[in-house]
Amino acid sequence: MKNYNVLVLLLFLIISCNNDNDEICDDNSYNGSLELTTQQEIDEFINNCYQTINGDLVIRGEITNLNGLQNITSVNGLLEIVNTSLVNLEGLQNMNFANGISIVDNNNLMNLKGLEVSTTAFISIIGNSNLTSIDDLRNISSVGSLTIEGNDSLIDLNGLEAITSVDDLNVSYNNSLENISSLQNIISVENSLFIRENNSLSNIDGLSSVTSIGSTLRIDSNNSLINLNGLESLNLVGSLLILDNNSLMDLNGLNNLTSTSHIMISANLNLVSIEGLQNVTSPIIDDLLILNNESLLNLNGLNNIPSVGRNLDIKFNINLTNIDGLQSITSVGNSLEVNGNYNNLINLDGLQNITSVGRDLIIERNEVLTNLDGLQNIISLGSYMKIDSNIVLTNLCGIESIINNFSGQIDIQNNGFNPSPQEIIDGNCSQ
Repeated sequence: MKNYNVLVLLLFLIISCNNDNDEICDDNSYNGSLELTTQQEIDEFINNCYQTINGDLVIRGEITNLNGLQNITSVNGLLEIVNTSLVNLEGLQNMNFANGISIVDNNNLMNLKGLEVSTTAFISIIGNSNLTSIDDLRNISSVGSLTIEGNDSLIDLNGLEAITSVDDLNVSYNNSLENISSLQNIISVENSLFIRENNSLSNIDGLSSVTSIGSTLRIDSNNSLINLNGLESLNLVGSLLILDNNSLMDLNGLNNLTSTSHIMISANLNLVSIEGLQNVTSPIIDDLLILNNESLLNLNGLNNIPSVGRNLDIKFNINLTNIDGLQSITSVGNSLEVNGNYNNLINLDGLQNITSVGRDLIIERNEVLTNLDGLQNIISLGSYMKIDSNIVLTNLCGIESIINNFSGQIDIQNNGFNPSPQEIIDGNCSQ
């Protein structure tokens, strides 16, 4: 009888425990966001039955492993791993979905082993100074926004081969990055593509399949980049910015580009030619800006652009010899400025087909400019004309037609010859 009572008691305890577990595990979802900041919290998490986090999961602090999170299969908010002591992400291997992934400032992190997510809206891998591999992103074929930034030990992007399209792609400030060949299957970028300040990157051949970029392409401050040959498939980009790439000598990789609404080519120290833009035939709806390219000799490559919707600025290209490449432009919607092209620009003949400038015309500090004949067909100017500090300019007859049709402000000063507007109208326009 005594044995019978013991058996009954044991059976009661077993049933009780099972009921308790059923109660706990009835719902395997954690509703809300969760922040884990200690290793103990990570270790004890496995005692829960949670497989789904209906909110953000934030992991931060002195955490060395994620083994306690192995039950999690999905995070319906942001998975954020920030400023931990992790060397890898083992423990997350059963997670196949996170709405977003942000891995930031984990200085001991060497790889992403354990991250098996196949679907996510965005990925940010930022400031992980010892990260050498992102190969464990290989299951991801589609992502909205992808940022790989400030990972100083990363030398390649192996792991991204399955991605064929992105909304936004930002590869920046990765000082050891030598190639981006793993991006070779990306065909389109819906919004923006930034390649910025990757000091060891000598080519962008990994972009060779990209045919269109909906918003901005920015290639900026990549000191070892010698060419843009990886862009040979690109035919459409919203806005083109090539800035501060000190080893870049030409834009030949852009030979198939036919349409863009904005061009800015600025501060590329050794750029001698922009002929790679020769097939751009669309009107520039926004700005056309050629600025601070010290080695640039001419603007050949812009020959087929018919108009500029806002500003046309040719400024501080100190060795520019001519601007004949602008010869197809017939109108400028806002301002036209030729400024600080000091050493070799003797005329403005490439502007001879422009008939209207919507607001301002500024010709300033072109130290060997001798005449303004290239402006002779402008008959409509909006509000302001400034001809200033062109120290050998003695022939201003090219602006007579402007003055005859203009009632706005005119400043003519500090040139080799400074006639008044009335003197120009009267024929006293040169010395």
